[in-house]
Amino acid sequence: MDDLSSTQMGEASENGTRRYSIARAMAAALAVAALAFTPSMASAENGARTDDDDTRVTSVEGTASEDGAGPSVQSVHLYVSHAEYPHKSGAYVSGHGFWSTTDAKLKSKKAHVKTWLQMRNSSGKWVTIIQGTTVDVYPGSGKGKRGVAKIACKSTGSRYWRTITDVDIDGMVDTADKAYSKEVSLPCTA
Repeated sequence: MDDLSSTQMGEASENGTRRYSIARAMAAALAVAALAFTPSMASAENGARTDDDDTRVTSVEGTASEDGAGPSVQSVHLYVSHAEYPHKSGAYVSGHGFWSTTDAKLKSKKAHVKTWLQMRNSSGKWVTIIQGTTVDVYPGSGKGKRGVAKIACKSTGSRYWRTITDVDIDGMVDTADKAYSKEVSLPCTA
């Protein structure tokens, strides 16, 4: 989520009144917009696996109102964060993340895509093994449009893995939601 000033985040203003958080006050607009949005509206390109691995996310353009009474929502834009299933490639496990949209305003924007790989440890807890490098990419999947997290296997013991993706679009306020892939059993421990 984009950084917001302390006043926008709900700290008391000089006259003792409270300003609303843009993120909190826009949640209602986001919820209404998300009800009308389905993942099929932003389908994956190039055959990427996206069944049940999408998180519905919306992005809002808005500003604090001049009178301090609350935020002003300018527009709501819809996109989907994708976390592809982790897979083994040689002696490595990789996970990819990307974003897609049918919104004309967002198609020309880049987003910061962060991708993590998590492994379920022997006590059943998810542990982040690696965070890939954050990439700035346009919407879509395939070469040059995805973030990647990759790690070498230490052994061939079987473990469950999952990919997590976070997408932050330049100049937009969005929810803190992340996309989680389904867990996949792979012959790799890290």
